[in-house]
Amino acid sequence: MQRVVPRQERDRILLFALNAVMLLVAFLLPWPWLADAYVWAFDGLANGILSLLNAVSAVKLHFDAPSEIAVRGSWKGDLQLFATHTGQNARTHLDIRGLSYRPLVTYLALAIAAPLGARPWHRFGMLSLGALFVVCLGFVFSALPILSHLSMGGAFGKPTTLVLATAYDAMATPVMVYAIPAIVFWLGIGGRLE
Repeated sequence: MQRVVPRQERDRILLFALNAVMLLVAFLLPWPWLADAYVWAFDGLANGILSLLNAVSAVKLHFDAPSEIAVRGSWKGDLQLFATHTGQNARTHLDIRGLSYRPLVTYLALAIAAPLGARPWHRFGMLSLGALFVVCLGFVFSALPILSHLSMGGAFGKPTTLVLATAYDAMATPVMVYAIPAIVFWLGIGGRLE
């Protein structure tokens, strides 16, 4: 038996989708100073978190922030890794826009467009927690390529190498940049839409 969606609910869903798409397009426009400013903020936050991990890990990770914030900056982040027990050193340029910015703004567009009613604190809380989670996923995504490379060189044990290689292969597909924030949105907010 086919369920008939009432016109009012269909209109509400279409309005939500239109608002989310318009917000996403606005977020993805090439705004002046945005690229370097976002990479600088991402690198600073990532280095703060990595400093805690570096204290207990045999592999030291560090992002190099842009030296200046230019009007037409670069979305490339420089990640340095050093495996203390093997002496391996690696450096790579990462696309911070693809690994962190796009997932974050996809989530924000969905969360801002969501009709959550008259509960502003609920919206703010869900938006903040989800955004923080997506940013943390961006840190993981940005480190996966180089960690996978180091693991193939013997910097980690076999189980860790297998997990890193599998995670990198699964997350390297372009659709995951948009699918993961959509899943986080649906799990956090989607079931609470009014």
